[in-house]
Amino acid sequence: MVGCTTENPQNLIQDSILTQQKEQQNQTVIFADNLVQLQFPIDWNENENNNPFDLQYFSKDQKMNTWVFVYYSKYLSQNSTPQNIFKRQINDLKSKRTNFTIVEQESTETLQDKIITTAVYSGEKNESKYYYKFTLIEFTENSEQFLVTLQVSFPSQWNQNKPILEKITSSAKLNKF
Repeated sequence: MVGCTTENPQNLIQDSILTQQKEQQNQTVIFADNLVQLQFPIDWNENENNNPFDLQYFSKDQKMNTWVFVYYSKYLSQNSTPQNIFKRQINDLKSKRTNFTIVEQESTETLQDKIITTAVYSGEKNESKYYYKFTLIEFTENSEQFLVTLQVSFPSQWNQNKPILEKITSSAKLNKF
C-alpha cells in the first residue's frame, strides 16, 4: 500500500511534543561568585578542565560552544571601556586564526535589562573553518559588570545553531540579592 503508514498518528504527535519540550528545556548556570546566570540547553555540559574562561559550555555533540569572560569595570584601566575589551577579544582571536573575515557586521540590541553588541567572524584553525560569534553584554542596572562571550559553530550549521546561541546570550542576568 503506497502512501500508507503503520505508525499511529497519535504517537507521532506525542513524539513531536516531546521533542519540542526537550528543545525548550534549559539549565540555569550561576557563576562569577553567584552574581551572573545564563541558560543553556539541558544537554550542554560544562568544560571542567582548566581553561582561561570564567565559564565554558559545550553542546552534547561538541559542535557548538560558549565561552564567557566576566569583567568588572573597577579593575579596568581608566581609559578602558567594555567596547575596548570586546574589540580586544576579537583581535586576540584574529591573531590566532587564518583567513579571519567578518560574516555579520557589529550590531547592537537594547533589551529591558541589558545591551547586547554582537559581531560574527569566520576563521580557520587546524585546516577547519569555524564561525565565531562575539557578544558584549552590558547590564543596564549595573554598569560595573559586563560579559564578553565567544560562541563557536561550524558554518554549515550556522543557520540552525545561531538561534540557540542567541538565546544563550540573551538569557544573561545579574542575580539580585
